[in-house]
Amino acid sequence: VRRREYNRNPMNFFPAYLALEGELSLALGDTASAVRAFSHYMRIRPDPDPALRPQMERVRRQLETLVKG
Repeated sequence: VRRREYNRNPMNFFPAYLALEGELSLALGDTASAVRAFSHYMRIRPDPDPALRPQMERVRRQLETLVKG
């Protein structure tokens, strides 16, 4: 799940990769990896542009659900 394409400008897409990594980890039942990916996402994108806020809110809700158990 954590393999990423690094030969292009990775920082443009890294937050989106983290969100996808978390979602894929959840689908596979790997909650520890999902929490790690979602937490990293939230650290690097704490105050996104308005167009990216829906993705950030979705990640935040998923992370809160996982942490609360």
